[in-house]
Amino acid sequence: MIHSLILSSALLAPQGYDFTIQSQTSSVDLSGSTAAGVTGTLIGDYDASTNPGGTQTRPGFFGGSGNMPVLCDFDVQVAISTVGVPEGSFHLEVDTAGLGIEVNDLQLAPFGTAGTSVDLTLTLLFETFRSFSPDSLYVGGIELPIPLGSVSLTNANFVQSGPSTLGSLTPDPTVADRYTFTVTVPADFNGDIDLFGNLFPIGPIPFAYVLAGTLDIGPDSAIATLSADQSVDETVSNPDPGNFGPFPLPLPTILPPGSVANCLYTGSFGDFAIALDVAVDVTADGVSTGCSTEVYCTAAANSVGAGANISVSGSTSVAANDLVLSAGPVPNQPAIFFYGPNQIEVPFGNGFRCVGGAVKRLPVVFGGGNTITHPVDNTQTPSAGVIVAGSTWNFQAWYRDPNAGGGNFNLSDAVQVEFCP
Repeated sequence: MIHSLILSSALLAPQGYDFTIQSQTSSVDLSGSTAAGVTGTLIGDYDASTNPGGTQTRPGFFGGSGNMPVLCDFDVQVAISTVGVPEGSFHLEVDTAGLGIEVNDLQLAPFGTAGTSVDLTLTLLFETFRSFSPDSLYVGGIELPIPLGSVSLTNANFVQSGPSTLGSLTPDPTVADRYTFTVTVPADFNGDIDLFGNLFPIGPIPFAYVLAGTLDIGPDSAIATLSADQSVDETVSNPDPGNFGPFPLPLPTILPPGSVANCLYTGSFGDFAIALDVAVDVTADGVSTGCSTEVYCTAAANSVGAGANISVSGSTSVAANDLVLSAGPVPNQPAIFFYGPNQIEVPFGNGFRCVGGAVKRLPVVFGGGNTITHPVDNTQTPSAGVIVAGSTWNFQAWYRDPNAGGGNFNLSDAVQVEFCP
């Protein structure tokens, strides 16, 4: 079912966002059924040492002696009809300049950590055998359905199984920084059915989700709404055909009825027959990744305080072009901000120079209220220090401080800035 998903082209200037699904505004509707054939043997739980009063099984109408295995196949039929409160996360790579989007690391637990309940029926088909303790005859060749009612479905999850397609972003004509998109994401569904205290796997069931949604992008965060209606109706080969068990299988007696033969079952799953409809409606909050700011180095004391600390406001988005540098406390004297590619810490004047490499100066500013500020216009930066998405620069403030003597100037600490699209 999973198609060959090939990226049509690479994203040119992507910005990453890590998203967390908001359970209170999200839902997953899962309905349909799965069935799996199981081939194996059952045997009574009799043990001469540990359980001498347990059930014994013997093939045939009359049986023989001892506790003997009996051929027994069954179908596990699971009926699912439930709406879940989901939990999960995913990562988006967003290229607003090239209008492209990719989905990575999608993980969706449709029923959260609590799981849900489903209806389970076992249909047994076995050879004729007798049981002892209790004594009963099981006539083979006739399917025996055993409705087990509601049982637990746990560890249910959708996990992305391969790269998404490269989706396209369409700017909203009326709302700024809002985009609509469609992208296809391959994912596998897995879960465990609680059968007599034993966990039996369902899946992996492959889906190719066509996710449609909207994306609202802020300076350092984003909000995504996703929806998908997906159906699957196919037979999937069991990826793990090895044996399981033995596990307890209590069988109701037939001739005569009214008792339970306590057996142990060992078998292996065959193929999965799957018919499922999945409707996903998800709201998620995202935070930008790879566009952080980090202060480093030492701010030495000056004539008006313990040292000038640098800070940034606005955003690290090149498109927003609203980054503002500030430093203080400083004397109300001329000052400049400068930036470069490297981080160093060497004595300079009355303080420490923290930016190395080919340094670029920004225009002169003057202190007021013992603070200096400068809006960084990335359209007016020096040609050798162009600020573009994906670039990282280190910023520091230099300021005159004649009242302190010494070198008559000082510097703030520094900040590393990673720029986003």
